[in-house]
Amino acid sequence: GINASSVVADEPALRAQVRHVLEAYGPEALVEEYIEGTELTVGILGADQILPVLEVDFSECKGSGEFFYSWRMKEYQGDKAQKLTPRFWCPARLDPAVTQAVQSVAWKAARALGVRDVARVDIRLSPEGIPYVLEVNPLPGMDPEESNLPIMTRAAGMSYEAFIHRLIDLAAERALSSIPSSHPIVPAALVAA
Repeated sequence: GINASSVVADEPALRAQVRHVLEAYGPEALVEEYIEGTELTVGILGADQILPVLEVDFSECKGSGEFFYSWRMKEYQGDKAQKLTPRFWCPARLDPAVTQAVQSVAWKAARALGVRDVARVDIRLSPEGIPYVLEVNPLPGMDPEESNLPIMTRAAGMSYEAFIHRLIDLAAERALSSIPSSHPIVPAALVAA
């Protein structure tokens, strides 16, 4: 339900949008302050790898009226006729200190929520340089050509196949670590390792 009309500038528009959301989606509506700034996303793999920050640049999408990751932007991303053609910068065009701050906030948010193996943390960087966490996604898109996480893994020098193998390895390690070493399904070679 998030689209360009979701961003309002006055109370009458707010009331109209809340009324629309209640009619279309049900008994509650979430109202949040809109944060102006740069759209970023950070990928996290396992307990030890933070991927390069991805910047989503909507400057070429102005004709669409979409200037953030709305449903329409995600669904029709790349559609030139609708002017839904964001540009991706990975690594993001950020000062190294800002990159580190953004990655640190993403890491802390994922850990605070107990996310394991993989996450994509969406962040809006305010004009003042404050990173605001918008969403922690433990099931990010995996399309090898269009999804954000594979773009970040490529920027980190990891092929799509290596990325998928890493996810499988992380899940297997986590699953095996929860099984007592004396359990009959645990191979002796793994117990010795």
